[in-house]
Amino acid sequence: MRSLLALFALCGALGIEACSTSSTTTTPTPTPTPVTFTMSYVVDRDTSVKAFDLNGNPIALTGSFSGLANEYGIAYDPQNGFLYVSEEPPGNAVKAFDKQGNAQTLTGAFAGLSQGGGIAYVPTNNYLYIASRDNNSVIAYDANGNTKTLSGTFPGVTEPMDIAYDSVTGNLYVAMDTGAVKAYDINGNAVTLPGTFAGVTCAEGITFDPVNNFFYVGDGCGDTVKVFDQQGNVQTVSGAWTSESVRLLRFNTTNSLVYVPALNPLLVFDQNGNVQTLSGTFSGVPSPSGVAFTP
Repeated sequence: MRSLLALFALCGALGIEACSTSSTTTTPTPTPTPVTFTMSYVVDRDTSVKAFDLNGNPIALTGSFSGLANEYGIAYDPQNGFLYVSEEPPGNAVKAFDKQGNAQTLTGAFAGLSQGGGIAYVPTNNYLYIASRDNNSVIAYDANGNTKTLSGTFPGVTEPMDIAYDSVTGNLYVAMDTGAVKAYDINGNAVTLPGTFAGVTCAEGITFDPVNNFFYVGDGCGDTVKVFDQQGNVQTVSGAWTSESVRLLRFNTTNSLVYVPALNPLLVFDQNGNVQTLSGTFSGVPSPSGVAFTP
């Protein structure tokens, strides 16, 4: 007992925390389970939305995505399991559906949209950010379609076509029909980048690849896809990305492939721009404009 008291006295004199009789257990932060996507929903500007597996084979649904007109963009909200589809004029609306294609009733109306385009879902605040081309803006909404007020205004946005969320930095990248791509935080404040996303004539679509931290930008005028890092610097890849009239392309984290809606048909590429041969052909979609993935 006397030796133990002496040890405590020595520890106190030296300030050695290891001699403390109390202990703290640190609980490790759990690693998020990666989402495995199994289905793809392709927007056809002439007919509706159709479901396929990731290989382009059709999947039958109980619903039909009814009530759409001039549909263009699509995004999946994993919080409520809904798919949101944007419409161009005259509708200028966004409509929600479950994964079977059944319409869902919302409390909001996605007010303020004019020629809605690409949609980006942001998991940190559960907002939907939608490109509104005719009024040169990006508008944020909650899952019910109610407008959310942000501290920023997405300055410098002109003719926005699509939006990509960078899950690494937490920023949004807006692709514009003018050829520009600009970065913003999720509050709509501009983020300065050293690169300029040079060489894009008409930025019709954009998607983020978290595997190598690249952005793929669809150039609708150049009929190709160009690759950039998060700073806007051009990246050289081995493939040619040959695709006519590229639209709202999307990267799939399950198979690391890029799905590119084009004039006809929807094409799939690896990360280097080499076209992939799949077991299916995404048949029955003559004019694809957007694609979204769900578990």
